Amino acid sequence: MLYDAALLQAYVNGLFDYARNEAQTTPAAKPSYEEMASGLKSAVTLQVRASQTEQIKRVLDIVKRRHM
Repeated sequence: MLYDAALLQAYVNGLFDYARNEAQTTPAAKPSYEEMASGLKSAVTLQVRASQTEQIKRVLDIVKRRHM
């Protein structure tokens, strides 16, 4: 579930660049590891990250496998 939230947030972050006319098209490729890590950071509060460290580590492992 956290992976899905991070993926959605990464896509939303990509749309902001599109909406500001920084890119001519929306990105069609899957988000990079850095974009996914940023999306996870944006989607989850610091309180959740502090209390769910093991789950966050598992999600980052999944992100590494799928997006690197």
